[in-house]
Amino acid sequence: LRVTFRRLLDEDQVTTRGLLPYVMQAVNKRFKTRNQFYARLEELYGATLDVVATRTGLTHNIVFDMHVVDQNIVNEQTLLQEAIELLHIVLFEPYFDTTILEEEKRKVKEHFLAIHSDKLRYSFKQLKDAIFRNQIYRLDALGKVEDLPNITVEHLKQAYFDMIQNDRIDISIVGNIGIDSVEKWLQKYWLFSKRDSSLSVIDKTKPIVY
Repeated sequence: LRVTFRRLLDEDQVTTRGLLPYVMQAVNKRFKTRNQFYARLEELYGATLDVVATRTGLTHNIVFDMHVVDQNIVNEQTLLQEAIELLHIVLFEPYFDTTILEEEKRKVKEHFLAIHSDKLRYSFKQLKDAIFRNQIYRLDALGKVEDLPNITVEHLKQAYFDMIQNDRIDISIVGNIGIDSVEKWLQKYWLFSKRDSSLSVIDKTKPIVY
């Protein structure tokens, strides 16, 4: 199960959005500790939830990937529905906790520090910064390390509601499952408000200046 939220890159918001999926993955209103959430995943035959913030041209993407075993193999006919319900909790019942936020900020900071210790990655970053100087294409999907100290729980909440209400959303379910069941569950658990689904990966109005 994959749910992807997409929007145009915004330099003022990219770091907050970059943190958002990792905080949402850690805890929520039903499972307020990491251990509680991991225990629920284990109950679903070792299901996993992977999240990532990525960039594609001008778009900033937040991806939630839920992987679960084929319910027919383990003879549990409600397994996929329970996985969808759990992903619904992650998406619609987030719990923004200061402690979790600080933990995730530390991890993102370590990501940027690791780039500086890797000659190849650091060289590529320097090249990208030079080519796209003062252009949004230079931004990392996790944003800018200098933004991290100023991000609060309130900033996360604002970014979350903006994402849920305004982002383009792509949903894919791949597996041994009928389309009728998929449509029923989508309408029950993931009924988002209508929005503009058009989104350009590149800026066709401005040339990329080198």
